[in-house]
Amino acid sequence: MKSGDTPLKSAILVVSLRWIDRLIGFVSTLILARLLMPEDFGLIAMASIVIGLAEAMLDVGVNVFLIQARNPTSDHYNTGWTVRILQGFLLFLLLSSASLFVAQYFGDERVQLVLVGLAFAGWIATFENIGVVNFQRDMRFTREFRYLFTRRIFGFFVTIGLALALRSYFALVIGTVMMRLFGVALSFWMHPMRPRFSLGKISEMMGVSIFLMLKNIFMYVDGNFHKVVLGGGTNTASMGGYTVACEVADLPSSEVLSPINRVLFPMLTRARDDINEQLRIMNLTQGIHLLITIPVSVGLCLLADETVRILLGEKWVFVVGALQVVAFFNITSSVISAPNYLMMANGFFKVVMWISFVQLVLFGFAFYFSPWPITMENVALIRLSCLGLGTVFGYYVFKKLVPQAKLKDLFDNSIRPVLASILMVLFIIYFVFDAISDQNEVSRFLITASTGAFVYGITVLLLWLLQSRPAGPEMYVFERIKERFGK
Repeated sequence: MKSGDTPLKSAILVVSLRWIDRLIGFVSTLILARLLMPEDFGLIAMASIVIGLAEAMLDVGVNVFLIQARNPTSDHYNTGWTVRILQGFLLFLLLSSASLFVAQYFGDERVQLVLVGLAFAGWIATFENIGVVNFQRDMRFTREFRYLFTRRIFGFFVTIGLALALRSYFALVIGTVMMRLFGVALSFWMHPMRPRFSLGKISEMMGVSIFLMLKNIFMYVDGNFHKVVLGGGTNTASMGGYTVACEVADLPSSEVLSPINRVLFPMLTRARDDINEQLRIMNLTQGIHLLITIPVSVGLCLLADETVRILLGEKWVFVVGALQVVAFFNITSSVISAPNYLMMANGFFKVVMWISFVQLVLFGFAFYFSPWPITMENVALIRLSCLGLGTVFGYYVFKKLVPQAKLKDLFDNSIRPVLASILMVLFIIYFVFDAISDQNEVSRFLITASTGAFVYGITVLLLWLLQSRPAGPEMYVFERIKERFGK
């Protein structure tokens, strides 16, 4: 195995890639939001949810299997590539056959063609060179950065160009197909592996993949069932608005959460024989997550109206209420994400699967017995409540499975961000809002965001110092700064 990047360099590269990737995606969303209508986004969202569910149902975890394998051979990679292609073809056939029924459920016949087009794009993507999984497996994130960034920037320019020319949701479908085709060609150009059709290791792969597949199904349904409920009970405009609200809410926190998790999994896998080292990595990661997601979620709730008007425009103001609720979704992910990765790194996929299943059942019961009508705000509130209960249950299971883990570590990771966020909110409400009430949206947003960030940062630093600088994300950042500038 070729030596990869160091963990710190890997984290920096992946975070950088994620920031750039999401920045491109977010800029694309902002431009498309001005060119297209909420209904167009709703059509794509409806089709994407169905495709995602079908993919989860057929996903046997090829990438996870290859990353976890201690000494994978060419037969492993050939089998993985073949399985992905067969999975994609079966997915395309199933979705094409079901497209009419899906369109009838959502009450819009246009969903049928969108679903077929995006399913075809998904099948194309399965032909990508399986060798690129080694970029993550070997922690060679520099090459992964180049690969994903090039593919993303190509899709950005193609989709925006098509939107300018067509002014229709077809631009999103055609742009996705073209990006997938380009991604296949790029993957073979960037990695020398030339996979062949083979099922030589299918029994070995399926032996560990059944629970991966079930986990993916439950996790996906759990993460998207609220959208399915909304799409079936309202219209394409509400579906499009809710989807964009979730994307806006997810943007700030996911820029750190997702890329760090991408590095976290191979790091935890490498340390699987040392539970104390795994817990140290997990606690540090969880602390970084909470340090960022708590204040960002609170701040986005306070500035939801200004955020929507500035970024999306007046025609999207109807999503403000939903945005204020979904802004808090990421806090629950910050608590349970790292423990889930630790359990998966140690092969406890079945446990993670059941945690997702329980959370899904919670939402199903809550929705079924809810007396509230189906609206964006009500669906978001039910979802947030179930996320909170599911997180408590998930952490309880994790603590039983890994008795070396301490609740004190979770408390230490969350207490400073929580207290600092409370002080930030009080300061903004009592000293900032009245002072800037006569300003325009942009000025209110910039003044409030910068003031809140300053108050939060100073408060966290003072609390950390008052606690005699305990180990945690603040200490990690302090040491990295000292290494960089203290020489």
